[in-house]
Amino acid sequence: MNDNLDMKAFLQQMLEAGKGYAGQGVERVGEYIGLPEAGEARDQALANMGKGALAAGALALLLGTKGGRRLTGGAIKLGGLAALGGLAYKTYNDWRDSQPDRSRDEEARQPITPIDRTEGVAAQQRSERLVRAMIAAAKADGHIDAAERGRIERQIVQLGLDSDLSTMIQTQLALPLDPQALARDVATLEEAAEIYLASRTIVDLANPAEHDYLQRLAAALLLAPDFVDRLERELEGS
Repeated sequence: MNDNLDMKAFLQQMLEAGKGYAGQGVERVGEYIGLPEAGEARDQALANMGKGALAAGALALLLGTKGGRRLTGGAIKLGGLAALGGLAYKTYNDWRDSQPDRSRDEEARQPITPIDRTEGVAAQQRSERLVRAMIAAAKADGHIDAAERGRIERQIVQLGLDSDLSTMIQTQLALPLDPQALARDVATLEEAAEIYLASRTIVDLANPAEHDYLQRLAAALLLAPDFVDRLERELEGS
């Protein structure tokens, strides 16, 4: 984990950028964040923008575009930490209350706190897991090969991002897909629901590779099929 980067703020900015991208159908990073094409005006615009916001916007757009494809409609509904945490929290509690054999003792040992209400080290760690999950979901169809990764890295350099942000993004892009690794440190089903929902905003279920990845992620997170169905219904608003 990168201790110099506020992962919770970065995740919030990334979700906001994804919402804007999905809502507006923007296909280029510079178009979304309003950067001039080149020259002093571009340099000044970069200087005036927060690096975290730039990185989050760039990452959401670059991972979402896949040659022009928009993020899913869920990106609009989950355009912030409060929305993501709130939907996961509500869905988990509704599902838990529907289980006839739920264990109150187990619930007491694992207190539930939505990501937007989490602070300190716990917020840093949970936010990083969510960012990693979103990057992994964007790679699920295999489109981010070495050539595509090079293109993204060049875009990152051109945006003038801080080295710690660039390193974090590039490291995650280079890692192999591993749902088990993402799920390893997830302590509660409510956090697992957050990871599933964040991933679902990027995954295209019409793509077999992405659909398979989402199923493997749900299994790694130990999400029961009826819980997953409930998450899907809530995300689609039905």
